[in-house]
Formats: sequence, structure tokens, C-alpha cells
Amino acid sequence: MTDLGNAFVRFLKWLVTLVIETAAQHGRRDEQPYYDAKGSPMGKTAFLRLARENAFPTYRAGKKLLAKRADVDAWIQSQKIARPRTPRPPPGARAVPPVDVNALSPAEAHELAMGRDPKQGPTTERSPRPRGR
Repeated sequence: MTDLGNAFVRFLKWLVTLVIETAAQHGRRDEQPYYDAKGSPMGKTAFLRLARENAFPTYRAGKKLLAKRADVDAWIQSQKIARPRTPRPPPGARAVPPVDVNALSPAEAHELAMGRDPKQGPTTERSPRPRGR
């Protein structure tokens, strides 16, 4: 083989190695500079909600919504040092005084069983009957 042929073969080997290394780098999600909704650390729904609330800048690439990795990570870090939310009371917890069930009339006991205040009475009234035809 001539010197030109040897140089061309060495160049091709170098080029193939470079392409393989570059493809391997871009194939890893950890090293990409952008997050999309599927690859974000917070989940798809949270990512889209925060993007809509402008928590971090986002960009459109076709149908995908992208955000810079550094911006999302900075937002996550800022949330870690923010004060925690006050916990919500459980759904069934209401400030209702205890009721002596034995002292209730049957109608009041029924209202209590239906989840209404027994002192208020029924919440709906019967509609009047239509008069004869």
C-alpha cells in the first residue's frame, strides 16, 4: 500500500473511533444539556406544570418542551432550602363537636348518618306534587 493509502486507513480508524465515542456520549441521558418532560427528575406532569408556571425557562423543539439542565437543577436546589409547607389536615378531619347519638331523634340520627348536621335538618325539600290532570 502506498503512503497515501496508509494515511487514509489511519484517518478512517480515527474517524470511526471519534464517531463511536460521540454517539456513546450523546446516548447517555445524564450528559445531555437539556431535560424534556419524560427525562426530568421530577416527573412528566410536574415538569409541564412548572414550565407553565415559569419556574424555569423552557424552549420548544418541535413538539418537545425542553429546559436547560442547569436551570432545572437550580430550581430543585432552591426548593430544598425553602421552608416546608404546612401539612394539610386529613380530609375527614372537621372541627365538629362530638354528638350524643343517644339523644338524637330518628330523623336527626338519619341526618347525621348522611353526613349532614342533624340540627339543620334535611338539605332539600320535597317538590310539591303536581295537581291532577
